[in-house]
Amino acid sequence: MAEREDAPQKNNARGKIKDKVRGLREAISFVYLEKVYTKTAITHDDSGEIQDVEVEWTLWRGHIDWRDLGLLVYDEDGVVSERNLEYALKVVEDEVVARLENELPRKILKSLLASFGVARLNELRESGKLVTPVPRLRDPSFLREINWRELVEDVVNYRRAVEYEPLVTVRKATLLRGIKQAINPHTIIVLPASTGKTEGYRVFAVIEDRASRKSLIGYATTDGPRPGSLHQCDLPFALDQIEETDAYELLKYLVGLMESDRARVDLAGFQFDVTSKSTIIILANPIGSSASRSFTLLLHHLCRNPTIGRRFGIILYDQDRAGYKVPRIKTRERDLAEELKDAVELFRAVEEYCRPKIKKIVEEAWGWLNQRNEEWVRRALQAISRLQTDSSTEKLYEFLANFIRYGNAHTRGGALYAAIVDNLDKIALEEIENFENLKPIAEDYLHRLLEINYDSVVKIAEAFEEFREMDVLTVFDTLPSYMQEIVLALNWYRHELKRRGVDCEVPTRIPLRKLPYQPRTRGYFSEVLRDAKRSNPLKYNERLRRYFGFELRESPESDLEAVILSPEPVEALEPLERSESVQAVEEVENFEKFENFRIGQREKGDEESYINLSQGKPLSENDSKILKNLKILKTDEYKSFGGNLPSRDGIEDLENEVELTQDDNAEFVCDVCRARPAKTTLMMFGYPVRFCGSEECRRDLDLAVELVKAIDRRVRGIESLARELGVSLERVGRVISAFSWIFSREGIRVRLLDSSILEVVKDA
Repeated sequence: MAEREDAPQKNNARGKIKDKVRGLREAISFVYLEKVYTKTAITHDDSGEIQDVEVEWTLWRGHIDWRDLGLLVYDEDGVVSERNLEYALKVVEDEVVARLENELPRKILKSLLASFGVARLNELRESGKLVTPVPRLRDPSFLREINWRELVEDVVNYRRAVEYEPLVTVRKATLLRGIKQAINPHTIIVLPASTGKTEGYRVFAVIEDRASRKSLIGYATTDGPRPGSLHQCDLPFALDQIEETDAYELLKYLVGLMESDRARVDLAGFQFDVTSKSTIIILANPIGSSASRSFTLLLHHLCRNPTIGRRFGIILYDQDRAGYKVPRIKTRERDLAEELKDAVELFRAVEEYCRPKIKKIVEEAWGWLNQRNEEWVRRALQAISRLQTDSSTEKLYEFLANFIRYGNAHTRGGALYAAIVDNLDKIALEEIENFENLKPIAEDYLHRLLEINYDSVVKIAEAFEEFREMDVLTVFDTLPSYMQEIVLALNWYRHELKRRGVDCEVPTRIPLRKLPYQPRTRGYFSEVLRDAKRSNPLKYNERLRRYFGFELRESPESDLEAVILSPEPVEALEPLERSESVQAVEEVENFEKFENFRIGQREKGDEESYINLSQGKPLSENDSKILKNLKILKTDEYKSFGGNLPSRDGIEDLENEVELTQDDNAEFVCDVCRARPAKTTLMMFGYPVRFCGSEECRRDLDLAVELVKAIDRRVRGIESLARELGVSLERVGRVISAFSWIFSREGIRVRLLDSSILEVVKDA
């Protein structure tokens, strides 16, 4: 009956929390803290070698407002830091005043007294301006009146808004302030939106919405180091979004920090240490609403250094799939945060009071924390073994294998932390005094966390094909727009080769300016290349090789060229519709040397790229006159003409290269005969040509196409061309002259070496 009578009191936790004044001291909030002086004690042996350096006490100046004189805060327990701005305070004892007057350097003491306008420190004490921090929990017996388990459930899942039980368990395992980085349960949580993975941490942790190396680790100026927000922090620290451009640098520092409490930073000529005891929680979406929050992008960064896997103790991964939907929250937790403020305040006060006892329990549990569940390791490694057999997922396998084999101390740390969270009231009341009392509860939480970890790595392994595809799409989405166009151009190009049944040998080099591609976001591909030259496209080569099967290089002429390493198009990128206003691509006999493409580029020193049409044979007087009139025409009139005309849907065979289109406004002379009025406009090799419609000019158009084909077949000499095509030498010269401006844009240069030798050169 006694239990029945006590139950209503203990169950009314929220009412008791509101009445917490009886149990908690009031907290003073500072706007900022500055360190005045730190007293250290140095011990050495008889030979004079330093053995240890300990901090005896630190004097801080805390400002309640930006322009006030503030309070002097004496701290000998190491509880004050620049990151924590709320403390319960009391006036110091007389002994502290005497100690400060004896041990503070005279210059500092004199400056302090002058700034406050007093003659002695005792005056500051009497005015309440010389204080020391004390635990906020005034009397732990107050906890007997509270249902502690209900309070904890409120903190991690207020009003049971979260219906996904594994997330509630993980929240509880990561609720405590960090004790020791070697066992802190660093966590990756990957869940769909509206499941509660982010908002709950806003209640009891620090959330960094856009994490970068500068914001978390810090930076340096000429005035000295400026540590980031992780420095001296011990609260759980959640990263909701890692800045793409800074991810590698940030994770590089986190590798050390997540294991040894400290990371050495060397910036702008300054070396400084960033220290933190915070448990790191990384949040992501399985298939992100934006690329920057996607798990595939996170994996890309984590797998660059797979050994970081051993720093994590918990991976919670789940996603919607056929017949299953991850449970969503019933109420937005951000709307409940204000109601939770008192509960979190009481929880942190009890945690602070128990901090020395928690550290003692962790020391006692050290042997248990470093044990390994060998059978679980064996089963988990077997579950992800499929990733090891695929070269594209080897790094993912290494990351997960490191997590499985060596993350055991962090996993067990999470289990122990969860057991401590559930029993903080009993620890404060000294009903639990050692690890043995907590061990059964910790074992139970360990079983739950191992089950969460196993289910997560299995789901990741099952979804690795999707990850691979999403990885490509995510990386593509993070590229600048000009690089996206280059990727799409080369992918489109390989699709076309595959469609035409062209066998490809790799590697091969292709000058980008020769790619017949119409970009999505620019008028011309040359605009894409112009933007690329203004940037540094080569810095993306690692990603281009890994995800898209090519890399970029600069030619000796400073032009960009692609080196295709894989002939297969990237299937994750949806094939584009055939590009508009593109040039024809001929079949390839030697893809590696790239010699048989009409748009090809000769290798440096490849004299075979020069086609001497005359073969050194003298021409007749009439033919020489014709050749002397050959010019390469590149006028603005031709560049702008027909810009808005309809063009072909895609790449076609050369036999269909000439296609007429109606142009009602054609009031120009025919480009072929240069005599008759133009009646229509056609597209030739992707360029507009004004055409009179006569049969004679039509035959010349056909001959122009055949000339290009013959040149690509390496037919040498103008007489050989005439003989190959069965036409007169005069007609060949006339056609070359008529279409020389198109030939020049196609990389074919026509020039007269002397009165009898004509040379056609493919661009280098």
